[in-house]
Amino acid sequence: MLTGTAMVAAMVVSAALLCGCGGAVVSSTGGGCGASCSGDGGTTQVATPVITTAPAQNGALIVSITTATAGATIRYTLDGTTPDSSSPTTFVYQAPFLVASNLTVTAIATAPGDAASPINNPRFAPNIPSGTLVWGDDFSNPTGVPPALPGWQ
Repeated sequence: MLTGTAMVAAMVVSAALLCGCGGAVVSSTGGGCGASCSGDGGTTQVATPVITTAPAQNGALIVSITTATAGATIRYTLDGTTPDSSSPTTFVYQAPFLVASNLTVTAIATAPGDAASPINNPRFAPNIPSGTLVWGDDFSNPTGVPPALPGWQ
């Protein structure tokens, strides 16, 4: 019969094996398989999204979001709420986007079989005066006439 420290150690190893954590450490509140694993055989966490900016016209910013986890899906919101795949205010990141007003980008990355990343949520405040043109053909086309597109008349 095990007692004291030996009994606690045996219980932790048993919980790790039952929860699919191999010989890894299990941490949980209240026990059970809602636990998280660490070490060999455990679930890994997706890398935190990295949000970078590049300057655009008249103080606007071009925002890009990446994650170091290959194959991860990045979801983001522009209203500061936590991204949720069922929310109409959550977008799947596909390409850089323009920020021309004060807002908070909140991003999270997920991958099948892995724990979701920590959230990254920087606030942007470009403070561009109302009516300022921040993007358009007018910057490269002084005539203001749209260029002709092939096949269009």
